[in-house]
Amino acid sequence: MSGVLLVCALWARAAEAQSAGSVSLLQQAAAAEAALQVEAAIDRLYALQIEHPRTADALAGRLQLARLLTLVGDLPAALLECQALRDELPPDRPERQRALDFGTIVARRLWNGGRGPVAPTIDVLPLRGLASFDEPTAVVLDRSGAWLVVDQGRSRVYRVTADAAAPIATIPDPQAIAELPDGTLVLGGKTGLVASSSSVSVQQSGTWGGRTHPLRRPRALAANSRGDLFVVDRDYDGLLRCSAGGGACAPWGPPGRVRTVKVGPSDFVCTLDERQVVRILDDSGKLLTTIGPTVNAVKFDRLVDIAIDAAYGMYLLDADLHRIEVLALHFTADGRMGVETVRTIAVPAEGDRALKNPSALAVTASGTLIVTGQSSPRLLRMQ
Repeated sequence: MSGVLLVCALWARAAEAQSAGSVSLLQQAAAAEAALQVEAAIDRLYALQIEHPRTADALAGRLQLARLLTLVGDLPAALLECQALRDELPPDRPERQRALDFGTIVARRLWNGGRGPVAPTIDVLPLRGLASFDEPTAVVLDRSGAWLVVDQGRSRVYRVTADAAAPIATIPDPQAIAELPDGTLVLGGKTGLVASSSSVSVQQSGTWGGRTHPLRRPRALAANSRGDLFVVDRDYDGLLRCSAGGGACAPWGPPGRVRTVKVGPSDFVCTLDERQVVRILDDSGKLLTTIGPTVNAVKFDRLVDIAIDAAYGMYLLDADLHRIEVLALHFTADGRMGVETVRTIAVPAEGDRALKNPSALAVTASGTLIVTGQSSPRLLRMQ
């Protein structure tokens, strides 16, 4: 073998070994995160950056590293990882935009934490072509950038863009909506669960109390990163988990009169029950922490919706108090889940930006809040 060919062969083998090593470190980090060994996952991700810099897996692991750093409360280090990813990638890479969005959340949290209460910037997204919502209960941002609003009062789903707000063809009497990882929308109503993609099957019944029951009274839906669907059904006091691909729906997590469910990073499942208590559970159903019915000596009056952002920020909408409590989840030194207050956001009750009866909210990838309410002619964008 010539010297040139030998060098090429050695380089190829080194590249293969490097790739194999980086995949192994990513797998180790993923396994550690799944086991809630967050510090071990961070260690593996730092090793990935040092031992295999600028590889595809190192770039993929950098945003995961930033996310886990927020979970242990190291916001400056998380922001540095986002900035590094921004500098390492060309403008047309979607990973770069995700890093910019995540960095925006982290930077805003640092700013709010260091300066005390900061009044949000509030914009109005008018409902062009629609007088008002009646009773909106869920808001979802689809992949095109449009907002989908489930209005139970009118039994419709509306698609809201900057140009128009109009009902879309769905199922009769839609009650809940969720987006699967591939962008498929799942709607729940009196006819059961229906997916927007014909290639995706969803279960139509759940099993509890030794019997099979049709899922025709869904109250809320959410999906995790694998496509498992979580269902709050009015006929069951608790949460149902339906395995991806149309698998069985069965009771999951602690019992209770659950009002809504959301899924956040690390596939944390967040539920709100009728007692004004929010529960955070890991992917196995283990209870990590509870929030409410009192936070900072303030008792919730009527929590109607919750949301969680990419950096483990929790948003709790109290309709009667007209406020959103913003909290941050983090692991403490002893490995327990803690909660700290970030800020309180007032929802306008008077004026041209008023929401007299706020009822639903959602959060974007960059931490912007979208809030709407009953008999409201607008969506509020808060940041």
